[in-house]
Amino acid sequence: MKILNTSFRTMALLIIVVASSASSLAEDHHHKGDKPPKPDFSSLFEQLQLNDEKRQALSALMSKHHQERRAAHKQSEKNFRDQHQTELGNLLSDEQLAIFGEFMQQHKPPRRKKN
Repeated sequence: MKILNTSFRTMALLIIVVASSASSLAEDHHHKGDKPPKPDFSSLFEQLQLNDEKRQALSALMSKHHQERRAAHKQSEKNFRDQHQTELGNLLSDEQLAIFGEFMQQHKPPRRKKN
């Protein structure tokens, strides 16, 4: 009986420590206003094997798309997605588009919790 009681205390203490650690780590990363880290696009550019001119064009296009999405947050996202896909298709090959899409999916920031 004493062994069971000690095991229960140990388990309860372990759960409390893990829960409090996880909670404090989550708070460190998700303060209001904190932005997730931006992905390092240099590795994407290497994978896409882009020359300097195309790197600059892709960076400018991605920045433009980001600003348009932010500005049109309340408007239809689908129209922008279609337009952005067309513009990316004009700049990148099909193989490069697939690599780009995979990279962006892997580096997608976590969804924010609604208050």
